[in-house]
Formats: sequence, structure tokens, C-alpha cells
Amino acid sequence: MIKLNGFEIQNSIEEKCWKLSAYILSQYDFQYLSHPANEYWCIFENKFKESFTTVFFKELIELAGLLRALLDSEPLIIEIEDNSFGVLKKETGETIKLSYREVCNKIIHAISYEVKFNFSERHPLDNTKNGYGETAITEFKNPKIITQGSLKGKQWNTEIDFLKFIDQTMNLPIQ
Repeated sequence: MIKLNGFEIQNSIEEKCWKLSAYILSQYDFQYLSHPANEYWCIFENKFKESFTTVFFKELIELAGLLRALLDSEPLIIEIEDNSFGVLKKETGETIKLSYREVCNKIIHAISYEVKFNFSERHPLDNTKNGYGETAITEFKNPKIITQGSLKGKQWNTEIDFLKFIDQTMNLPIQ
């Protein structure tokens, strides 16, 4: 049996991150290519959306599975000031911040997925210390991954900060 080394694992993770980022960020601009009065573009847009949904979530689930296996096999230290990569919304209305590991779990165990193509006035990765906020740009793409599932008969919903999750994934300390 062949065991992958840290470099090979990191390359595989980075490739998936770049693919996912390209897929999701291209979706923002794709809406401008379609025109409701043009039948060809409407058909093309519908096929593109179907392909996006299939490919994007397949890649995301594979990445989350790989990350969970990695987190279970190696004690990775994930140092981040705000250890929140999303929120869990319970039936009661209560919200709980999700850690990196919990986000992976929610992606793996979800029964439905959706992307919200949000914009924000602040850079999604800005923590006021890393320089992301030092720009004249006033609108940033800030996609959120929405997952839904159930645990012990209780429904849950999550809203995952896609860019924060991908940024942390690209910077995992893999040996």
C-alpha cells in the first residue's frame, strides 16, 4: 500500500481549493452572460447551473472528507483568532459558531446544499490586522455555503463562510 506524503496531500487539497474557488467566483459573473430575451443563453445558463451544482458540491464533499480524514489522523493545530467558519442554526432559532472541523462535518453529513452569492462591504478575510481591509474597494464577493441536515430527528441549517474555509484549508500546516 502506498502512503501519500504531506507534499502530495497538500497539492491535492490546494488543487481542490483552486477548483472550488474558480467555480464559485465564476458563478458571480456568469449571470451577466445570460439574457432572458435570448433563448440560446437561457438554455446555456440552465445547463451551466446544473453542471455547477453537480461539480461544485461533489468537489466540496470530497474536500471535506479528505480534510476530516486528515484531521483524524494528524493533530493539526489550526490557529485563528476567530475560530468561526460559519454558524449552525437550530430549530429553536439558536445560532452556534462552527469550528473548522464542525464545518467539515456539516458538509459531509448534509442532505441538501445551496450557495448564496452575497456581497459585503468588508473583505471576507479581513481581521483588521492582516491588511485585507486596506483597500479602496467597497464591495467584495462573499459566498456562503448553505447546508441542511438532521441529527437525531432534529433539523439543522448551516451558513458556511466559503472564503474563510478555503483560506484556512490552503494554509493548513501539513507535514
